[in-house]
Amino acid sequence: MTETRALLHVLESRRLNALRDRFLEIAYNTRKWEKWMLPATGASDRQKAVIAGHYTFSTPAFLALKVEIQKQLNGSGIVLDEILRRWVEASIARYIFGFRLVDRA
Repeated sequence: MTETRALLHVLESRRLNALRDRFLEIAYNTRKWEKWMLPATGASDRQKAVIAGHYTFSTPAFLALKVEIQKQLNGSGIVLDEILRRWVEASIARYIFGFRLVDRA
């Protein structure tokens, strides 16, 4: 979910709301959230889409959307893949250091 949250952060901070909405629609429509939620869940459609978001990252629909997102970000100094990777690395590091699997150097 970290990568999904990072993507949404980028889209929302750059006010790319139409692209954000397309991503959320793609993610929601996978219905992958169903295996993680009880049928009577009170979760919003957005929450469901966030849970399912990472399942879309290798789909043709998302890959096409990602190209469009990067085009919108060109000239801003933002490289989407770098941002997503940094968020994932930070999330992993939080657990590595939190569980003291390695010492902070």
